[in-house]
This record gives sequence, C-alpha cells and structure tokens, in this order.
Amino acid sequence: MKENGRHFVKRMKSTYELYLFLVPAFIFYILFKYVPIYGLQIAFRDFSPVFGFWRSPWVGLENFERFFNFADWLSIIKNTLVINAFSLLIGFPAPIILALMINQIANIYFKKTVQMVTYAPARES
Repeated sequence: MKENGRHFVKRMKSTYELYLFLVPAFIFYILFKYVPIYGLQIAFRDFSPVFGFWRSPWVGLENFERFFNFADWLSIIKNTLVINAFSLLIGFPAPIILALMINQIANIYFKKTVQMVTYAPARES
C-alpha cells in the first residue's frame, strides 16, 4: 500500500504541468459553486442589516413556515414561475432577432448607428 502511494507521488511529480491545468477549474468551482452555498443560510436567519450576516439570529425553518402559512403562497409561486417563463421566452430570443435584423441593414452608417443606439445603454437587469 505504501509503495502505491510512492508511485503516485512520483508520477505526479513527473507530470505536474498537467495537474496545473486543473488549478483554474478548481478555483472556478470553489468561487462560483462552493462559496455561494454558504450564503444560503441567510434563509434560516432573521437577517438584520444592523447586525449583518454573521450576527443575525438563527431562526431555523421559521421563515419557511411563515411563507407557507401565508394564504397566497401558491399564487406567489405561480406568478414567479410565469414571470420567469415569459422572461425566458421573450428575453432570450429578442436580442438574437434584433441582431439578425440589424445584420440585414445594407447602409453601413445606419447599421452602426442602430447598433450604437440599441447596445450603448445596455445594463444588467
């Protein structure tokens, strides 16, 4: 068993350059997949901006109980899903269709002006 471990370490040392290619993937995974999980605990706290995230009291499932005891919780979930569905159905293809339409404009000056006017005020929503 000890010999297998030495063989593995020896092989890793000889091919360490290949393992360096994994470092960016590990960093990405840790930053964007693992670290945000810690923020999920805010759903189980009575968050107060005065106390901040770390000192807000832990309330467990109280927030979920309060939400599901609310009379209109099903309507709220339905509205959220409908808004997201329409956002995907309209918000996803609309920029692609606009880009294809702009691409068909023959006059280069008008085309560049339309591109500038439509994409200059772009912001994350």
